[in-house]
Amino acid sequence: MKIEQIYTGCIAQAAYYLESNGEAAIFDPLREVGSYLAKAEADHAQIKYIFETHFHADFVSGHIDLAQKTGGTIVYGPTAQPGFEALIATDGQEFKVGNYTIRAIHTPGHTLESTCYLLMDENNQMHGIITGDTLFIGDVGRPDLAQALTEELTQELAHHQGTTRIIAGGTDLMVEIRNGKWAGLETVLDISRISGLDQIGRDESGLIHIGALVTHNDVLRSPLLREYAFPLVQACARVASPQLRNRGTIVGNLVTASPANDTIPPLMAMGASLVLASHAGERVVPLDQFYIGVRQTVLRPDEYVREIIVPQLQPNQAGSFKKSALRRAQAIAVTNCCVLLTVEDGIIQHAAITLGSVAPTIIHAPEAEDYLVGKRLDENVITTAAGIAAQAAKPISDIRASQDYRSYTLKVLVEQALEEVRLGNQKDSIPEKIATLDTKEGIQTHPAEGWDGDLIRTNINGQEYAILGYADRTLLSLIRDRIGLMGTKSGCEEGECGACTVFLDGKAVVSCLVPAPRAHGARITTIEGIAAPDGELHPVQEAFVEHAAVQCGYCTPGFVMSAVKLLQEIPNPNRETIQNAISGNLCRCTGYYKIIEAIESASLKVKD
Repeated sequence: MKIEQIYTGCIAQAAYYLESNGEAAIFDPLREVGSYLAKAEADHAQIKYIFETHFHADFVSGHIDLAQKTGGTIVYGPTAQPGFEALIATDGQEFKVGNYTIRAIHTPGHTLESTCYLLMDENNQMHGIITGDTLFIGDVGRPDLAQALTEELTQELAHHQGTTRIIAGGTDLMVEIRNGKWAGLETVLDISRISGLDQIGRDESGLIHIGALVTHNDVLRSPLLREYAFPLVQACARVASPQLRNRGTIVGNLVTASPANDTIPPLMAMGASLVLASHAGERVVPLDQFYIGVRQTVLRPDEYVREIIVPQLQPNQAGSFKKSALRRAQAIAVTNCCVLLTVEDGIIQHAAITLGSVAPTIIHAPEAEDYLVGKRLDENVITTAAGIAAQAAKPISDIRASQDYRSYTLKVLVEQALEEVRLGNQKDSIPEKIATLDTKEGIQTHPAEGWDGDLIRTNINGQEYAILGYADRTLLSLIRDRIGLMGTKSGCEEGECGACTVFLDGKAVVSCLVPAPRAHGARITTIEGIAAPDGELHPVQEAFVEHAAVQCGYCTPGFVMSAVKLLQEIPNPNRETIQNAISGNLCRCTGYYKIIEAIESASLKVKD
């Protein structure tokens, strides 16, 4: 008998291989099935069953290919309704694999069909249970609670039209509120912990579904999107900083409707649509029909965007996103663009070119698209197409760039994007393992659960607090002004400097942009909680001292927090990864070299 756990380096989900007496079973197979076939062949075993714990939203399963190549039976739990042949198990149903018995235990919660599989030998001795991504909303596994919360949300929007705003990440809204833009705002609805809205999945028709709470870093970690929507991954990698990407959502980026937003060009080029939900029902709007002017959309006051639907890229399609900005991180686009080509036998059959920050809304370059159809992509065609695309732009001059500069950079960007597609090397632009400063320690409880609208119960550095009177403040204010933890610094209060970085349920975030009520039921770590309880400094703190990576010291807590989280996530980062990880932290006096050296030194100590 053999039980083997199989991981990849890019996802948390594990697959399992079980073999007993010439029969085998695979649990939650990854997309590539060759390894399972090789294992079965080496064991002289026949793959009898392919068990799925649930419909996976975070990676592509190879169950259909595996069933076709082996004759094995795909098994799902109760209530599953797949669009392919599968055995739908009943709760408690047992399956024989050699001398082993596998019992299906229905555990709805993460999804309706979520099922765990109990492994028992010939003596009915239990050897383990395979759970997949089983989780619970609060302390009960009831998916109907998630549905109830979304219904409550639409009812609230319908009742308070115009005086209520939804907040998920808050990376724009919190700044706008602070600057007085929403003077008539009465209620902010925090949806950041509604389970089920943070999923990325693909249906049987090849449509990718991206939920309202999917963050930019969720996109960067998604094997599904890396394979089938890579231009979006490229765009998300250029958004702000790791801390902001941990809070900022793709839907939020779309809804702000800025002509400089980075995720709109790739999604528009790929033909995305938005599902708009209200108390009255849902409607689907193509993304290129969603915008009606500068920061204006067709979204009604009683609606919210529930999900994005994107056709997956086909084998004969390739695309690339490019951005010009005044610095590599934390910068709004001077110009950006996305190119997507469909090619058969070297001839372009269809082209999409979308341009950002050069018109009141994200636009297509139709003349350039038409020009490319029927041609082979060579140097002359690329140069001509880029010139035509630049003519579609109507840029303005502002603080970031002049009109002429925007026109010039746009032509260069389109050329670069087309050349990447020609060479097929666009995936070289994003490392397989990119720092997200998130070790996935989050808890899934709705912020209103057990909250009376005023008393915030939270855990900060392992200590429990019950705080009154901070419902309309930020997490930064709660930490400094109420708790008195002054290590977390108040800098820009716009998410730009990173001095206020803390860990919120395992994610590095800038606390100046987090509403204080989000702390309810959450675990928070500040710079004061990094050292050991006996006062021994963390290796990162020691390295900052040893390498003199401090001058005035104001920014240092934020750098230390980012570095600690980086080494938790990636224990042996290279210099490029370190630079990416601290891109959300600004220092005005040291010049960064000592800081980077300190983090490199700390990584050696952490590994030891």
